[in-house]
Amino acid sequence: MREPLPDRQLALLRYLRDRDGAGAAAIATDVFGLPRTTFGRVPLRTALEDLSQLAERGLVFNRGGDAARGEWRITLRGRGILAEIALGTPLAE
Repeated sequence: MREPLPDRQLALLRYLRDRDGAGAAAIATDVFGLPRTTFGRVPLRTALEDLSQLAERGLVFNRGGDAARGEWRITLRGRGILAEIALGTPLAE
């Protein structure tokens, strides 16, 4: 049985799906509700950690640039996970 994704990572996948890609700072601000200040570095690190975990699972990829400044996009596999959840099937990866 595969390990289910945490709610924050599911929210992150939905955000990327709905916007067809985004940067880590936008994700930290819009998904996690963080202010756009220099004090957002710790939450940005959290967003980057979630993105790297999702990338390891093949659910997102960085379209270019470094992790913090690149454009993150959802993969077809990531879209499939969200579709399974919407259909009410068990979360499988």
